[in-house]
Amino acid sequence: MKKIVAGLIGGAVIATGLALAPAAHADLSGDYMYRVGGDIQSGDYTYRVVGANWGSWETCSNATCDIDNGLINMDVIDGAGHTGYLTIPPSTKFVKIINLQLAPS
Repeated sequence: MKKIVAGLIGGAVIATGLALAPAAHADLSGDYMYRVGGDIQSGDYTYRVVGANWGSWETCSNATCDIDNGLINMDVIDGAGHTGYLTIPPSTKFVKIINLQLAPS
C-alpha cells in the first residue's frame, strides 16, 4: 500500500509515494490522496478528525478531483475528535482525506 502525498511547488502539483501496511491494518490519517484498489480498498470505514478543528473526505472518479472534473461526493466534518462513517464504493478511483484518521469498519 502506498500513501500518496501531494504538494504544490512553483504552481505545479507533485506527488510522492510512501510505503504503508495493507489497508486493513493501516493508520490512514493526515492530508493524502489514496488510489482505491491499490492504496485503500473499497468498503466501509470509520473516521475521526485528528490534528485540527475540522476534517474532510472526497471520493473521486479521477486524480483531478475537482468539482466539475472528477469529484463524486464530499463532506467537511467540524470539530476535533468528531467521528463518523465513510463508504467507499467500488466505482470510486481515488479518496482524498484531510485531517482524518480512517479505519476499516
